Amino acid sequence: MAKWAPLLTGTDASPAILEEMALQSEQLTQVQVMLLPLARRRVSEVQPEAIDELGELWRREFANSIALDEALTQLSGKRGPSWVTDGRNLLEGTDLDALRAREPMRGRRPMRLYT
Repeated sequence: MAKWAPLLTGTDASPAILEEMALQSEQLTQVQVMLLPLARRRVSEVQPEAIDELGELWRREFANSIALDEALTQLSGKRGPSWVTDGRNLLEGTDLDALRAREPMRGRRPMRLYT
Protein backbone atom coordinates (compact mmCIF):
# COMPACT_ATOMS: atom_id res chain seq x y z
CA MET A 1 0.00 0.00 0.00
CA ALA A 2 2.89 2.34 0.69
CA LYS A 3 3.85 2.12 -2.97
CA TRP A 4 0.58 3.84 -3.89
CA ALA A 5 0.48 6.50 -1.13
CA PRO A 6 1.56 9.32 -3.47
CA LEU A 7 -1.26 8.41 -5.84
CA LEU A 8 -3.80 8.77 -3.03
CA THR A 9 -2.91 12.40 -2.45
CA GLY A 10 -2.88 13.42 -6.08
CA THR A 11 -6.21 12.23 -7.44
CA ASP A 12 -9.96 12.56 -6.97
CA ALA A 13 -10.13 8.77 -7.18
CA SER A 14 -8.61 8.34 -3.69
CA PRO A 15 -11.77 6.93 -2.05
CA ALA A 16 -12.22 4.37 -4.84
CA ILE A 17 -8.54 3.41 -4.69
CA LEU A 18 -8.67 2.94 -0.92
CA GLU A 19 -11.80 0.83 -1.21
CA GLU A 20 -10.23 -1.42 -3.86
CA MET A 21 -7.05 -1.79 -1.81
CA ALA A 22 -9.00 -2.57 1.36
CA LEU A 23 -11.04 -5.23 -0.43
CA GLN A 24 -7.88 -6.76 -1.85
CA SER A 25 -6.28 -6.82 1.60
CA GLU A 26 -9.39 -8.41 3.12
CA GLN A 27 -9.50 -11.12 0.50
CA LEU A 28 -5.81 -11.90 0.87
CA THR A 29 -6.41 -12.20 4.61
CA GLN A 30 -8.98 -14.90 3.81
CA VAL A 31 -6.26 -16.85 2.02
CA GLN A 32 -4.00 -16.43 5.03
CA VAL A 33 -6.73 -17.64 7.41
CA MET A 34 -7.20 -20.75 5.30
CA LEU A 35 -3.45 -21.44 5.24
CA LEU A 36 -2.78 -20.77 8.92
CA PRO A 37 -3.85 -24.20 10.27
CA LEU A 38 -1.61 -25.86 7.67
CA ALA A 39 1.32 -23.60 8.44
CA ARG A 40 0.98 -24.23 12.16
CA ARG A 41 0.52 -27.96 11.57
CA ARG A 42 -2.80 -27.98 13.41
CA VAL A 43 -4.29 -30.26 10.80
CA SER A 44 -2.83 -33.58 9.78
CA GLU A 45 -4.93 -34.05 6.68
CA VAL A 46 -6.52 -31.67 4.24
CA GLN A 47 -9.64 -32.66 2.39
CA PRO A 48 -9.51 -32.35 -1.41
CA GLU A 49 -12.45 -29.92 -1.31
CA ALA A 50 -10.50 -27.61 0.99
CA ILE A 51 -7.48 -27.74 -1.31
CA ASP A 52 -9.72 -26.92 -4.28
CA GLU A 53 -11.33 -24.03 -2.37
CA LEU A 54 -7.96 -22.63 -1.33
CA GLY A 55 -6.60 -23.00 -4.86
CA GLU A 56 -9.60 -21.19 -6.33
CA LEU A 57 -9.37 -18.37 -3.79
CA TRP A 58 -5.64 -17.98 -4.39
CA ARG A 59 -6.12 -17.95 -8.18
CA ARG A 60 -8.77 -15.25 -7.97
CA GLU A 61 -6.79 -13.07 -5.58
CA PHE A 62 -3.61 -13.40 -7.61
CA ALA A 63 -5.54 -12.29 -10.71
CA ASN A 64 -7.01 -9.43 -8.68
CA SER A 65 -3.56 -8.33 -7.57
CA ILE A 66 -2.36 -8.21 -11.19
CA ALA A 67 -5.43 -6.23 -12.28
CA LEU A 68 -5.12 -3.81 -9.34
CA ASP A 69 -1.41 -3.26 -9.93
CA GLU A 70 -2.02 -2.49 -13.59
CA ALA A 71 -4.92 -0.16 -12.85
CA LEU A 72 -3.01 1.80 -10.21
CA THR A 73 0.14 2.00 -12.32
CA GLN A 74 -1.83 3.33 -15.27
CA LEU A 75 -3.75 5.75 -13.05
CA SER A 76 -0.49 7.08 -11.65
CA GLY A 77 0.63 8.06 -15.13
CA LYS A 78 3.94 6.24 -14.70
CA ARG A 79 3.11 3.99 -17.63
CA GLY A 80 1.01 4.42 -20.73
CA PRO A 81 -2.60 3.28 -20.98
CA SER A 82 -1.64 0.09 -22.81
CA TRP A 83 1.01 -0.98 -20.26
CA VAL A 84 0.62 -4.43 -18.71
CA THR A 85 2.68 -6.11 -16.02
CA ASP A 86 4.86 -9.14 -16.64
CA GLY A 87 2.80 -10.80 -13.89
CA ARG A 88 0.20 -11.53 -16.56
CA ASN A 89 2.50 -14.33 -17.72
CA LEU A 90 1.72 -16.15 -14.47
CA LEU A 91 -2.07 -16.02 -14.84
CA GLU A 92 -4.20 -18.94 -15.91
CA GLY A 93 -5.74 -18.68 -19.35
CA THR A 94 -9.27 -17.88 -18.17
CA ASP A 95 -8.03 -15.08 -15.92
CA LEU A 96 -5.85 -13.65 -18.66
CA ASP A 97 -8.80 -13.75 -21.07
CA ALA A 98 -11.01 -11.99 -18.51
CA LEU A 99 -8.37 -9.32 -17.96
CA ARG A 100 -7.99 -8.73 -21.69
CA ALA A 101 -11.76 -8.60 -22.22
CA ARG A 102 -12.16 -5.71 -19.80
CA GLU A 103 -9.34 -3.57 -21.20
CA PRO A 104 -11.62 -1.46 -23.43
CA MET A 105 -13.68 -0.45 -20.35
CA ARG A 106 -10.71 1.05 -18.44
CA GLY A 107 -12.51 3.98 -16.83
CA ARG A 108 -15.79 2.21 -16.14
CA ARG A 109 -14.74 -0.90 -14.26
CA PRO A 110 -13.50 -1.91 -10.83
CA MET A 111 -9.74 -2.01 -10.47
CA ARG A 112 -9.76 -5.65 -9.44
CA LEU A 113 -10.81 -8.42 -11.81
CA TYR A 114 -13.08 -10.34 -9.43
CA THR A 115 -15.28 -8.52 -6.96
